[in-house]
Amino acid sequence: MKTIDQTVEILDNEQQRIVTAVRSQGERTWTDGHLVDTAHGSLAGRGHFRTEPDELTFTVQEVAGHLADSATVFAARIKVIREMDLPSFGDFTTTDPDRRARYREVSFSDALDRLVWTYQHLRAQVVQIGVDDFERQGLHEHRGEISIASIVEFLPQHLSDHLAQLRALSVSASA
Repeated sequence: MKTIDQTVEILDNEQQRIVTAVRSQGERTWTDGHLVDTAHGSLAGRGHFRTEPDELTFTVQEVAGHLADSATVFAARIKVIREMDLPSFGDFTTTDPDRRARYREVSFSDALDRLVWTYQHLRAQVVQIGVDDFERQGLHEHRGEISIASIVEFLPQHLSDHLAQLRALSVSASA
C-alpha cells in the first residue's frame, strides 16, 4: 500500500487534471456531451465502471457534480470511521435521478468551485489518516465492512477513471 503522502500526491495530481479537463470543456459540452460508442466501450471495462456502468452516461456537468459529491461522501466516511467504532452508513446512489437533476441545476462556474472545495475537504481528511487508522472499518448497508485502507486505495483509481471519461467526452464532443 502507498503511504498517505504518496496517495495525497497522486490525488492532488489527478484532481488538478480533472479541474483542467472540466475547465477545458468550458460550457461548450457542459450539459450535452455524451460518449461515442467506441469511447463507452473502452471505458466500460475500466476500474469502477465495471460495477457502476451507468456513470458512463454522465455529461461533463454530471461528472463534475458526481466528483464533488463523492469527495464529500468519502471525506465524511473517513472522518466517521476514524472517530467511531464500526459506524454504519447508507448507500451513495450515484445515478439517482434526483441527484443527477441537482447536478444539472449547477452553473459551470459554481460546479468548478464546488469541485475544488469539496476536494480540499477530502484532502484534509486523508492527510489526517494515521497508520493505526488503515484497518479501522465502517459498515456499508450493501457492501458490508469497508476499511479506511480500501477507501484510500479506491480514491486515486476513481479519479483516474473519471478523468479518462472527461477526456473521452472531450473527444466525443468534437467528433
